[in-house]
Amino acid sequence: MRRSALLVATVLVAAQMASAKSFLVKNANDSGSRSLRDAITKANIPSAPDYITFAPALSGKTITLVSALPALSDPDTYLDGDLDDDGRPDITIDGVSMDIAGGGDGLHMAGAWMIIDGLAIVRCPGNGIYVDGAPDCLIKGCHVGVSLAGTANLPNGNDQIQLRQADRAFVGSPLKRNIISAGNTTSAAGIIVRDTQRAVIGWNYIGLTRDGSGALGAALVGVSLYRDSRDCRDNTVRDCLFAGMTEGVHLWGAVANKVFGCTFGLAADGETLLAPDFTEGGVVLGRGSTDNLIGGDTVAERNVFTGARSRGVFVTGDGADRNRIQGNYFGTNAAGDAQRGLGVGVLVAWGAGAQTIGGATDAVGNYFTPRQGEFAVNLDWAGMNSTIRNNWFGDLPAATPRLVSTGGVGVHVGSTSARILENSFCDTVLGIWTSGAAATPDIYGNTFRRCGIAVAIGNDAHPRLGNLANASTTDDGGNIFRNSSGFDIQNETPNTIRAEGNDSGTTVKWNIDWRIWDQLDNAASGRVDFSPLAGGIIPSGRAGNVSALAITGAAAVPTAAGAEVLFTLSAPAEVTVEVLNMAGRPVAVLAQDRAADAGVQRLAWNGRSATGTVAPAGRYLIRVAARSAAGHQATALAPVRLGR
Repeated sequence: MRRSALLVATVLVAAQMASAKSFLVKNANDSGSRSLRDAITKANIPSAPDYITFAPALSGKTITLVSALPALSDPDTYLDGDLDDDGRPDITIDGVSMDIAGGGDGLHMAGAWMIIDGLAIVRCPGNGIYVDGAPDCLIKGCHVGVSLAGTANLPNGNDQIQLRQADRAFVGSPLKRNIISAGNTTSAAGIIVRDTQRAVIGWNYIGLTRDGSGALGAALVGVSLYRDSRDCRDNTVRDCLFAGMTEGVHLWGAVANKVFGCTFGLAADGETLLAPDFTEGGVVLGRGSTDNLIGGDTVAERNVFTGARSRGVFVTGDGADRNRIQGNYFGTNAAGDAQRGLGVGVLVAWGAGAQTIGGATDAVGNYFTPRQGEFAVNLDWAGMNSTIRNNWFGDLPAATPRLVSTGGVGVHVGSTSARILENSFCDTVLGIWTSGAAATPDIYGNTFRRCGIAVAIGNDAHPRLGNLANASTTDDGGNIFRNSSGFDIQNETPNTIRAEGNDSGTTVKWNIDWRIWDQLDNAASGRVDFSPLAGGIIPSGRAGNVSALAITGAAAVPTAAGAEVLFTLSAPAEVTVEVLNMAGRPVAVLAQDRAADAGVQRLAWNGRSATGTVAPAGRYLIRVAARSAAGHQATALAPVRLGR
């Protein structure tokens, strides 16, 4: 369908050029004979297709408007300012002297099948280009709100381009991209798509300079699609670069639209980060936005989201339901072989409903590489019944090796339900973090490798990692736990947690219990029921081993320099005490295989790393591991916040 639409646009251009009535603009005057105003007035007389172009001597010239030009009203009009057909504008229309009382738009398109090609339209008090109820129009090769050279931000006062009921419009083409300002911190948007259906916004730089190396300046919104008086649906935003704005693409009441092949926060080289960040979101799916697709199942449809304080996709508001976020890179460069940072990959909040993040096959899975303090996916007390499936958390898709150290949080589920299935978590400080009394996600078939804590359960959450404690394999959790630096499951609630049918890399009961924080470590916590294991295997080994050695009362109390560490041993043992950062990496070793008697133990941390440098302020984990002469083991973690 996209190909046929482009074909229609190409045929339109050829037909107009072949049979059009021509009008040549010979001077840069605001009015009078042979001016642009004169040519538009004559072209508006109903006739065959009209072709307006400019004398070669006007290349590089500016037409300074005193009042608004007449609306282009006769269908099949082609206004061509690309005199050498090199895909760049040669004529500037400057509205700096216009009176907004007259309308204030640079160009007003009111007829069907119109083309605007190769014009720089700047500093008009209204919209740069306003397409008003005119279907099948094309805007290409223009600089809208951007200087003729493509280097300076000269935004129009309202939207740079506004489409109102402009069905099947094309803004941009593969060979002639538009360079579009996103305005400034007070103007509305780069492109407004209002009450419009089946439009294509494609192949443009929005908020970037002509060469794609820099951002034009701080702005609000790149593209906004919204419903006012009728559906805004089946539109496409594709293959665009966005930078330097609070929101890249904002959908409000918009249905069944697509955003794919776009880059948010990177220069055209796919490597360089461009400020400022998308603090609201690269894509914002607002109230009433449903059935939209962000990304797709092919390389060409992948979006890339970056920026240290950015949100990748933000879903917010009542009725924001059934959107799909698939096949994207979050926090990487365009090639997917290096981290670039991202505050939150996908945030679902403020009453939004069920979303699909990833999907049923690997082809639609997203890649997330959250760094310390960053979240990959956050269902922030919203997104009930969302599905998070077949995604990678901590993998760089195109790097060798693929695995990276991330140190961030994979998935947070706050007081809502969700299905978290068949994902891969690697090197996240928390793989899945559930919090809140209504946090009841199903966590099945995931793989956890080298996470600080694979699944953390707090604030009365009650997830399921295997349901019913029966012999049916359909109730198996199917999660694979490997090499957590803290715990595979940490239950800090009084709830009994079902975790049957998982694979912990061992069938020995006390080895599995050693990797789980629950009632055996803290009497106030509920038990984690992990029997039977995957395949119906009943854990073996001496049940008494767990209670033969225990660490209780583990705590870390901040001091002026560092922290005091306290814990109690139930029996004599050799003890190792480490300070870990939130990525699970050692910072300092306070004791190494030190012999200790049963009873209360105290150690001091001076707040320095193993190399003697002062550790930065922030949150740390104290890990205590003990082994008795009989081979019994126990472990405990205690958090501490270091202040400076």
